[in-house]
This record gives sequence, C-alpha cells and structure tokens, in this order.
Amino acid sequence: MMALINSLCAMLRTTPFHRENYARLILTVIIQFYQRCSDRFQTLITSQEASSDQDPRVVFGAQWAQIPEMAACLSDLYHALVHITTIWFEFT
Repeated sequence: MMALINSLCAMLRTTPFHRENYARLILTVIIQFYQRCSDRFQTLITSQEASSDQDPRVVFGAQWAQIPEMAACLSDLYHALVHITTIWFEFT
C-alpha cells in the first residue's frame, strides 16, 4: 500500500495538469484502504453469536485490551506516537 501511495505521489509531482483531481484520487485510495482495515478490524473483534437486538459481544482479544495494565500501556504508546508526530512535523 505504501509503495502504491509513493508511486501515486511521485506521479502527482511530475504531472502538470489535473493535479487537484489526482490529489483527490490519492486521498480516495487512502480513505478506502482505511475503511477496509476498519471493517476487517470490526469483523475480527466482534462475535458472530451476538443477537441483532443487542450490541455485538466483544471477543476475547478486545476484552483483553480492556485490562487496566494494557490500557495504560496502549495509552503510553499513543502519547509517544503523538510526541513523535509533533516532532516530525516541526522538522519537515
């Protein structure tokens, strides 16, 4: 996926016409990829046994992620990512 996006961006830099439409195409590819990943994630974490009148029951992996120690670890990872992203944008 990253190779495809890199190739599309390289083509965008060299194409003198329809740049706005081409940029929208790149964003559409990224958004569709995100949606497919999100759909797949939801499929993996929800149980097929849930009835239609109640929320889907979360499978073991998602329950495991709710353990306080795991939540703290995931929170630390998230904050580290935010910090790294902030530093990255400051230097670019």
